[in-house]
Amino acid sequence: MSDYWKRRTFSRRGLIRSAALGGAGLAGAALIGCGDDGESTSASTASSGSSSSSSSSSSSSSSSSSSSSSSSSAATAAATPQATRSGGTLKAGTNSTPNFVRMPFNTAGNNTYLNQNSRIFDRLVEVGNMKGRRQIQADQEATLYELYDGDYSVYPGLAQSWEVADGGTTIIFNLVDQHVHYHNGDEMTSEDIKWSIDTMKDNEYEGVVGSPYAGDLLSKNITAVETPDEKTVVVRLSKPTGYIFDYFRGANIGHRPSIEDGSVLNGNLIGTGPFIFGNYDPNVGYELTRNADYWNNANDAPYLDKVESTIFADSGAQGLAFEAGDIDLFTGGTLLPEHAEAIKGNSKWTHETYMGQGGRVFRLRADLLDKRVRQGLMRLVDSERISAEYFGEFDSHGYLQWQPNSLAYDAAMDAPLFDPAEAAKLISAAGMGDGDELNAEVLPERLDAPATAQIIQQELGQMGINLNIRNREYSEMISLQTTGTFEHMLIGFGNWIKQGSPALTCLFADSYDGRMNAPVESAENLRDRPGVKDELEWLDMIEGVIDGTFDDYKAWNEKFHDVAWSRLVCRTNGNRFRSPNVQWTGGHENLGTDAEGWGYLKWAQRAEG
Repeated sequence: MSDYWKRRTFSRRGLIRSAALGGAGLAGAALIGCGDDGESTSASTASSGSSSSSSSSSSSSSSSSSSSSSSSSAATAAATPQATRSGGTLKAGTNSTPNFVRMPFNTAGNNTYLNQNSRIFDRLVEVGNMKGRRQIQADQEATLYELYDGDYSVYPGLAQSWEVADGGTTIIFNLVDQHVHYHNGDEMTSEDIKWSIDTMKDNEYEGVVGSPYAGDLLSKNITAVETPDEKTVVVRLSKPTGYIFDYFRGANIGHRPSIEDGSVLNGNLIGTGPFIFGNYDPNVGYELTRNADYWNNANDAPYLDKVESTIFADSGAQGLAFEAGDIDLFTGGTLLPEHAEAIKGNSKWTHETYMGQGGRVFRLRADLLDKRVRQGLMRLVDSERISAEYFGEFDSHGYLQWQPNSLAYDAAMDAPLFDPAEAAKLISAAGMGDGDELNAEVLPERLDAPATAQIIQQELGQMGINLNIRNREYSEMISLQTTGTFEHMLIGFGNWIKQGSPALTCLFADSYDGRMNAPVESAENLRDRPGVKDELEWLDMIEGVIDGTFDDYKAWNEKFHDVAWSRLVCRTNGNRFRSPNVQWTGGHENLGTDAEGWGYLKWAQRAEG
């Protein structure tokens, strides 16, 4: 370890403020625990306003309309070099420690900020932009960037072009002409991409399990990955698959040696992206350094030389450090209400809220006793109270796991269901009562989790039922979730709630179909798992939405209430806060976001002065 962290200093004011809040200075504030045949293209034929000479195509129509760099936002930024200022170090904050067991294939949970916003890993293809417009709230203080006109077109990344053949069941990727190197100097070839896809498809790495880019749905559709040469990857599908490019634009390409030797678990994150991860100290933070040898530096390099990221115990400590000037920027999905108020009231800060990708979900075992017990327990989750006390006004509570812009969203059916009296009736009708016990696996590093468990515990106590709360480490919770071996309920984990179509949300939300809510035996088909096999009509409805053959969303939502395997507690929207020291370049209206709302740090720059 270098002496980098010894040189790291904070202002006395910031240390005092943080000490007053959490009983420790910033250095001690680390998180506890946490197509048709022959179709060929180099990009989508949809017009995106993005242009670059970095990709080629065998299709003249595609080439003329949408040939692109690996990100349309990067191209936008590159088109206005006079607005950018390269170099410098940015001080950023985060209240999540990296969860290396999830690296590099899964972006969920603690790795969302690091893996998505920092671009350590590249992907085969990229995704377009969404436009943003500022919405002024009733109090004229809070601002909301609403994302709209989503450009979900696919653009080149590590693949400079691709061909969809055999009726949509074969995709041939042609990799970029440049030599692509990992951060340690190893050259990336088609074999590395094959290994990454195979690993995700076959669940051969612990951190993949539970990822929406792996498991049952993916393994059903990808039958083989072939590498005719170092620059070609051929993916064979069992049937045309509408979401397959969503997979390719979300699945990172990992570094096989560091994953197989286990060093990734100690923070040895090696990718091919524009930022290099290093100098990790779990009690302080880490740094992201500009990749000077990035293969796409001409079009896609970050403007900053370095990002120094400090890990804070909670968003309150992080906000106080921001106010004191000790950090310039932080992105966070969850804010305490008092923290949100302070941010709203500071005119020197820029605040952007954009629709998130997920939310906190309360899960029950798919085979938990009687369905009425599950339905009753759902009514003991006081989401309004939990949201008000632990999330704040930038997020939204509810019941349904849809974003409000989804075609499937129903405001009436999203109303909170907290109703202890009705819960008691349902649970009693199922034969539970005095002397019975239930168990809850809880992730205490997320403060809303133990609070939710305690509310349920108190309400069950009124019925003479004892709830045992079992606090778990993050890695323990992952194992319990991905194998479906939690005993009754799991509190503290989230789920994907995608923007765009209901099909994507159904595909990515594992708590819908019971993948992670039922015991997983080796080679056991999803439909044969305990509890899940009792609700095959529900699985048919889910698969119909994914395939585009079912759109009766009222019936879908009613069935979701009836099955009661999971419910939403709060949708955690994304928030970005920046001081006058940092500016965003690229993207529509300076949002610097791609079509899913991620803001990449490579578009940040230090302001003049």
